[in-house]
Amino acid sequence: MSELIIGPVDVGRDGGGWRAGAVVGRHPVEFRASHPLAPVGEALASAFLLPAMARGADLAVADPLCPRWRANIDTVRDLAHRWWGYGHGAVHGPEGAVRDPLPDTALFFGGGVDSLYSLETRAADIRYLVYVQGYDVPLADPERLARIDDWNRRVAAEAGKELVVLRADLRDLPEFRLVSWEFAHGGALAAVAHLLSGLAGRFLLPSSIPAWHDHAWGSTPELDAAWSSSAAAIESHGADHDRLDKALAIAESPLAHRYMRVCWRHTHQDLNCGACEKCLRTQLEFLAAGTLDRFRTFPPGSLAEKIDALPGVMPSIERYYHQVLEHVDDRAVRTAIRALVDRSPAWRRRQRWRGRLVGAARFLRWRYR
Repeated sequence: MSELIIGPVDVGRDGGGWRAGAVVGRHPVEFRASHPLAPVGEALASAFLLPAMARGADLAVADPLCPRWRANIDTVRDLAHRWWGYGHGAVHGPEGAVRDPLPDTALFFGGGVDSLYSLETRAADIRYLVYVQGYDVPLADPERLARIDDWNRRVAAEAGKELVVLRADLRDLPEFRLVSWEFAHGGALAAVAHLLSGLAGRFLLPSSIPAWHDHAWGSTPELDAAWSSSAAAIESHGADHDRLDKALAIAESPLAHRYMRVCWRHTHQDLNCGACEKCLRTQLEFLAAGTLDRFRTFPPGSLAEKIDALPGVMPSIERYYHQVLEHVDDRAVRTAIRALVDRSPAWRRRQRWRGRLVGAARFLRWRYR
């Protein structure tokens, strides 16, 4: 069986911040941070375990690995094999020591419904908010990253928390891109938690899918916890609530009114385009709560017309629209939602064929590079 080799992690000061880097396979990977980083083997091992398994390879790590992480990782391997059919790739590396965790708690913060809900409900526990540039927004979009950084600093200041910003080129590596971000993002976030284990001992990862929905996803309560080491406990937060419940819970939050950021398209001068599926779903949730008019971060316009412009939604998302229908009185919006649900099956069939073609092309590029 082939091996994906991760070289030793080199950590040092970088101007006013810190840097951690290593060579993975044939390519260097780098993290830059506003706060100190720890040179721990389980960081990049967490990020690249699923990509190694996806190609049927073992993972060979130069740095020592925490024995608790080693024990936990069997759960990751079993879930990845069962959910996505990946191989049972083994992890090789020297044995590390058990480290005592630090007392502070950090929250991975993206500015959306899930992370604002976690911030509001666990505020007393949280000291740090962590944002990773290059994960949800590409490094090639510095203007947008600068605006997000400004917004996050305002949120942290108003909430009385300390903002930790990292910059990672992880998603640019060919070895990492073998796995969809939908599956790989949990391990990528775990990598950051381990790198920051000299800062905090507990890391909250806002859940995006409730625990009772059986959905193979890169971040679930069971999978998140399985990335933990002795020094970095990773905990899924909010999985006991559905998304609409979370929206209703923070509907009166001034932080949410001023700083809600959910857009994934990154095509608008504002941080939320207001017209993509994620933006529309979020606006509908706060329309259902009766507070949409207080949110300052969504451009104006007819929700019904914008919903009519959506080609379709996935099954895992469609259920949210059924939920919202029970709470929205606007007749035009209700009609638009029903039409969207009706046209979604045909759209999903087209998407499946397109996905197969893209996946085949990606594999051929990697195979013959």
